[in-house]
Amino acid sequence: MTKPKPAKPKTSSNPAIIVFGLDPAGKPKAGRFPGKDAALVRKAALALKLTACSVTRPRLVELVSRIPVGRLHAQGRAFLPFIKPDLYQELVTASNPSMAAAAKPGSVYASLQLTGLMG
Repeated sequence: MTKPKPAKPKTSSNPAIIVFGLDPAGKPKAGRFPGKDAALVRKAALALKLTACSVTRPRLVELVSRIPVGRLHAQGRAFLPFIKPDLYQELVTASNPSMAAAAKPGSVYASLQLTGLMG
């Protein structure tokens, strides 16, 4: 009798998406979404002037479990819970290491970078 082979973990062709940024008061917020909703999530992030990134880098894979689940509403808007400034800084660093040094929470540069007005 042969033993059944263990199932291989499924590797998703659509990695999870993390959306993050600063609210108008400068408070960091973030949410994670399933990869199957990537197009809608990216559209909502653009409308809200937030950053969306696929969880493809090793450091982002480590961080994704610490990010609260976000909600995507039928109107195409996203709800993102607030996160701690330290976690926000880790997200900025992991998503764009070259810009991370200048993007401290509350700084004007961080707001411009995350809204896509800078680099």
